[in-house]
Amino acid sequence: MVDPDLKGLYPAKSLSRFADVIALCVQPEPEFRPPMSEVVQALVRLVQRANMSSKRTVAGEEPEARRAVESDDYTF
Repeated sequence: MVDPDLKGLYPAKSLSRFADVIALCVQPEPEFRPPMSEVVQALVRLVQRANMSSKRTVAGEEPEARRAVESDDYTF
């Protein structure tokens, strides 16, 4: 669930990526869950990408540059 105070002001792709990280954390078998240090690293990368993307949008850069940043994947 997304905080309603955000009022939809976030990219759907970012929300999906956060949900992917969350899904890994709630695996029924503990051995399939990533260590918390990796979860934190993945979340930090997602936030950094979102910040870079919003700065580019504000600066008036082309949407293609933003898509290139958003297309990077995180790994566990």
